[in-house]
Amino acid sequence: MFLRLLLASVVRRWPRRARALVAIWAGLALFTALAALGLGVSDAIDREMASFGANLRIEPLAVAVPASLAGEELVRTGPATFAETDLAAIDTIFWRNNVVAVSPRFRTIGRTDGSEATILGLEVESARRVDRHQVVAGSWPGPGECLAGEVLANRLGLETGRSIDVELDGERGRWTISGVLSSGSTEDDAIVASLRDVQRLARAPGRITDAEVTAITTPENELARRHQVDPASLTPKEFERWACTPYPENVARQIQEAIPGSSVRVVRRVAQTHGVVLSRLSGLLEGLGLLGLSTCALAVLGILAPAFLARAPEAALLVALGAHRSFVRALFLVEAALLGLAGGALGALTGSALGAWSSERVFGPPADPPAVLLLLGPLVGAALASIASGLPIRRVLAERPAARLHA
Repeated sequence: MFLRLLLASVVRRWPRRARALVAIWAGLALFTALAALGLGVSDAIDREMASFGANLRIEPLAVAVPASLAGEELVRTGPATFAETDLAAIDTIFWRNNVVAVSPRFRTIGRTDGSEATILGLEVESARRVDRHQVVAGSWPGPGECLAGEVLANRLGLETGRSIDVELDGERGRWTISGVLSSGSTEDDAIVASLRDVQRLARAPGRITDAEVTAITTPENELARRHQVDPASLTPKEFERWACTPYPENVARQIQEAIPGSSVRVVRRVAQTHGVVLSRLSGLLEGLGLLGLSTCALAVLGILAPAFLARAPEAALLVALGAHRSFVRALFLVEAALLGLAGGALGALTGSALGAWSSERVFGPPADPPAVLLLLGPLVGAALASIASGLPIRRVLAERPAARLHA
């Protein structure tokens, strides 16, 4: 009896139900698209921010801890270094899968064409992975070649194709300038060559002065800031959550523990910018999602309320024939819920595809949409339709059947 009445009601009133179905479909499609975009925005921002430079820097402990004797700071005769092979220890830490790129470097002071200049050696491929926004007018250097930083090139009149003499601790080399580098950082005032050429000239094979690390991390939140101020203020559960989250400080600490005699510091400029951008963008998407859901709810309420109020004579007739009010209420609510399930399912499928397309247009190749959204869409649609129809159904059943039928 219940199923027969339900099926007859859906089939008989299909044109009016179609308008509600389209409203739920459109609203849930927008909500699901924004949810899919919001769930994937963190990884997308991580990938995008990683292209703007390293967020961690590894240096010898001697650089981080000033050496002094009798109150006088000791002057080092050369750059502090550590073994390049020590970087392999990064593959042993818990957060090793979060490390995207590692760029070993050798930085020292030398002379070129009679003028003092910073000499920087790096592995070209790893350096380009760490910072993809460096601009080279020319080509990246090979063996026996170098880049001239934009500032240094303007000061010394260096240009592509010119050969320069480089002196470092009594050792001399002659490199050809393959291009001019513009990075917006200290490299603009340096001679940049391959790591092996600089190590050879500095008579320090296998040694590096620092390494830049790009890692996917979680922006610092209130929990991370509380730990920085007073670790003892965290409860055991909060401390466990802090320890199991890849905050920049946690990744830096593990790398420092894995490489003896090293100091790993967080590049705050990158890490803080990451947090600000992610929090603002996530807040914007959440606000748009709630706005879309609210608009959908109002549209569904505006369509379903008159539809159920118009069925007051039908409800009165069923009650007059002996049906219990709870039976009529269940009949109307199940009908609304089925409508919401259908609209939510269509909205979830459409929204997932729309979210993937939007993510690809904005952030590049998209990740697969979370499967939970395909389940969440129909459930939200059913809940939305049931809530929107609850008030008019209650009002219809509150009327006396005799009065309604006489009217």
